[in-house]
Amino acid sequence: MMKRIFLSVAITFLFYTFSIAQSGTITGVVKDSLTGVFLESATVSIFGKDSSLINYQLTDSYGSFQLSKVPLKKTSY
Repeated sequence: MMKRIFLSVAITFLFYTFSIAQSGTITGVVKDSLTGVFLESATVSIFGKDSSLINYQLTDSYGSFQLSKVPLKKTSY
């Protein structure tokens, strides 16, 4: 009986931890809309609904970026 209770609590804690820690990754490329040239060192930012900065990244020499550890449950713009 005690093992079942412990196992139930452990599984519940495990699911709770994963639900809080869920995050994703956003990747992309920034190019000039007229010339099609990749934009190096452009700042890509994600802001929350309350205008707080969630994450940012500078593009590389090919205009690509990768924003990791982006919370999945938070609304961003």
